[in-house]
Amino acid sequence: EAAFAAAAAGDERAAAAIAVVVDHIGLGLANMVTVLMPERIVIGGGMAEAGGALIDAIAAAVRRHCVLVPAEWYEVVPAVLGVHAGAIGAALWAADRGGSPRVDPWPTM
Repeated sequence: EAAFAAAAAGDERAAAAIAVVVDHIGLGLANMVTVLMPERIVIGGGMAEAGGALIDAIAAAVRRHCVLVPAEWYEVVPAVLGVHAGAIGAALWAADRGGSPRVDPWPTM
């Protein structure tokens, strides 16, 4: 949050640092798109809450680095659930796979 606030206030070093991070995230996501070919990339957590400008910058970085998959084949969107998206997704994933085996805390003797 501090870096985004500093960049918004005109701090050029903070803006440059954010640009480098966004470019690296875009490169990583572009590699993922090339290998897995998802239809949608959902950005969650603090990055989603940082706002549309950050999501747009990440999407642009993905398009810049992803030369083998046309941009029309995927979209980069913010998570609707914000910072809770990862936890909810993990819970749904576990529930879909049956969760962990149930253990009786009071075994019979």
